[in-house]
Amino acid sequence: MSIRSRFLITIVANIARAVLSFATGLILARGLGPHDYGNFAFLVGTFMALRQLLDMGTSTAFYTFLSQKPRGHFFIASYAGWQFLQFSLPFFIIALLLPRQWAELIWAGQDRGLVLLAFVAVFMQQQVWQMMAQIGDSMRQTRRVQGISVGIAAVHLVLVLLLWQMQVLSLRWLFWLIFVEYFVAACLAYKFIPLPNSESVEINLKSLVRQYADYCKPLVAFSWLGFAYSFADNWLLRTYGGAKELAFYSVANQFAMISLLATTSIMQIFWKELAEAHQNQDRQRVAMIYQKVSRFLFFFGALVSGFLLPWSKEITGWTLGIEYLDGAPVLAVMFLFPMYAAMGQIGGTMFYATENARPKVVIETILMLVSIPAAYFVQAPHDALIPGLALGGLGMAVQKVALIAVANNVMTWWLARTHGWEFDWKCQVTSLGGALLVGGLSYWIVSMAGMKTIAAFVLAGALYAVTMFALIWRHPQMAGMTKEEINGYMFKVFRFMRLI
Repeated sequence: MSIRSRFLITIVANIARAVLSFATGLILARGLGPHDYGNFAFLVGTFMALRQLLDMGTSTAFYTFLSQKPRGHFFIASYAGWQFLQFSLPFFIIALLLPRQWAELIWAGQDRGLVLLAFVAVFMQQQVWQMMAQIGDSMRQTRRVQGISVGIAAVHLVLVLLLWQMQVLSLRWLFWLIFVEYFVAACLAYKFIPLPNSESVEINLKSLVRQYADYCKPLVAFSWLGFAYSFADNWLLRTYGGAKELAFYSVANQFAMISLLATTSIMQIFWKELAEAHQNQDRQRVAMIYQKVSRFLFFFGALVSGFLLPWSKEITGWTLGIEYLDGAPVLAVMFLFPMYAAMGQIGGTMFYATENARPKVVIETILMLVSIPAAYFVQAPHDALIPGLALGGLGMAVQKVALIAVANNVMTWWLARTHGWEFDWKCQVTSLGGALLVGGLSYWIVSMAGMKTIAAFVLAGALYAVTMFALIWRHPQMAGMTKEEINGYMFKVFRFMRLI
């Protein structure tokens, strides 16, 4: 399949999955309430942080090596064995060796059985399923991988809705659902995604371990620091702000991820094509892919967030109810997060695909070293031994957006300097500034008319869409496109509309 076909399949599947997952998240937030939803986010966050500690960059190495050339059963089986070791060691420690007082301190008094269940569910979702998806994407089996992913999201929504209606929705039931769903998905992927039959060259375990070691050497300390960074964010907010503030931040983060939809859709494909072009020493193709994708994805994130940000309070009330209204300012700040997160994902993928991860590690290491004390400062109460600002979810959102914007701009500048490209800071200013200005004006216009309903939201959206289309028509380079490409897409849309 061509890159365009795979991208279209991926983005359609990701839109469907995002809609399904978003609906599921709203049901969970309402059904569990701020306290239990905050605990759910806390448990998931801690084990996603633990994943970084154990992974040490091997998952990125696995996908890069898979993408470069055909690999066989031995290569995949050896990585699966490494995955089993990552599962069994922490499970044994948490279940049998960790003292009760330590477990209660680490997981804020949560039951050990629930903690173990959360670990198993997150491992199945984030590591086992990711491995199967990486195998499928590396073989350009995008249709099957995305089909299974959408199926998981649809089944999960139905089952969560059923539990909510039966009034038995709980954290324990939820983690059981996640485990079973992704276990079945991994089995389906194993059955329907054909595995490569042979290695392009004969390898042995010793040479394979050396290959992984060479790739992951600069990532090990970085992964451990990433664990401390991610865990500290969740633990500090849960400890000082409480489960409710963590729920506000988690819900805002879920809303903000809407703007990252295009990024997540293309990232694996982007990685595959960059790795292949780099392996073939096609520097011109590497530059073309990177520049077009980075401009488009930043603009797309700005486009979505620029419209939604002024409506943060209304969106919170409509979707989550009055229990979450205090979290509206957190949502407003987090709408600025996705554009810079996209920059980080694009830059990080560029470093990984070209097997030059050291600059990324240095930049993000500095980010994390600054972020941990910054998170403490915005979370700690005024009367702590080292006083803080006690800003809860809002403080976490502000420090997160500010630090990631600085770090990822440094990463983008470094890539531009290394490869001889122009540092694209002007496109950031015009894309985000234009989107925020037009979004604010569309909100002001309907507000001046005394409208704050769903109908007003739709009307403002129409005004916003027309104005932004005119802007991109005038300056297509903002989105990494040309007028000819825009004309081509418009022709396809008109042709489709005529068919229906």
